[in-house]
Amino acid sequence: MAPQAKTPLVPLALAPLQRRPPADPPPAAPPQTARYRPDAFTVYWPLSRLASLAEAAGLPVASFPLSYYRHCSFYTLRTDARDRFGTPLE
Repeated sequence: MAPQAKTPLVPLALAPLQRRPPADPPPAAPPQTARYRPDAFTVYWPLSRLASLAEAAGLPVASFPLSYYRHCSFYTLRTDARDRFGTPLE
């Protein structure tokens, strides 16, 4: 019998990598912040702007609801509305 030819062993790091076809991406979820924009726009924004107007008129605004947000951007109002209305109770 003829001796069989030995195939050289190639270290795993040098072996060619087999590429898999890319998996389908998961379906896109609706943006979570879209649900809380109405809350931010109809609750937070008017009350904070009312406190801003009252401050400009010289009235004390410490007791106004949401007066803390009178100098904040709409982005801050939106994210805080999501924190308040979108976080499940623990």
